[in-house]
Amino acid sequence: MKNKRISKNPENAAEPASLGGRLREARTRMSLSVEQLHERTRVPVESILALEEERFDVLPAPVYTRGFVKLLCRELQLPYEELAALLPLQAPAPAASSLPVFQLPASAADTSKDEEKPSRVSTGLVIFILLVLASLAISYIASQKERATQNASASETPHIDITG
Repeated sequence: MKNKRISKNPENAAEPASLGGRLREARTRMSLSVEQLHERTRVPVESILALEEERFDVLPAPVYTRGFVKLLCRELQLPYEELAALLPLQAPAPAASSLPVFQLPASAADTSKDEEKPSRVSTGLVIFILLVLASLAISYIASQKERATQNASASETPHIDITG
């Protein structure tokens, strides 16, 4: 019996099963750098690299990520439906280190009375401004009524009493 030899022809090799591997392989097959792919698709370089490395936690919202994949598939001539199926269904929670400081969720223990002061001050400021505007509006309306009554009395012709 002869042993069958399986040829190790690259054409028969299975395509990479991962999303990042398929994108990288198609990009290198077309001899494109990440920067060139960015220029053609306007997908941010960081997002292309994150997709190729499958770092989904640093990618933007899933709707943007699917749009990026669609643009890349169109440019790299890949089937979008197959690659979109390889995307995670839900966006992974971003690492705390990747969030800006002002977006970090505050725990219940971190809340203090100092956080309430700016809201009280801003509320008081808004009320003060509204009162000033209301008093200006009332004084303007009152001055218009006063002018109207002065103009009406000046336009009347005086009656001359000739009877005596």
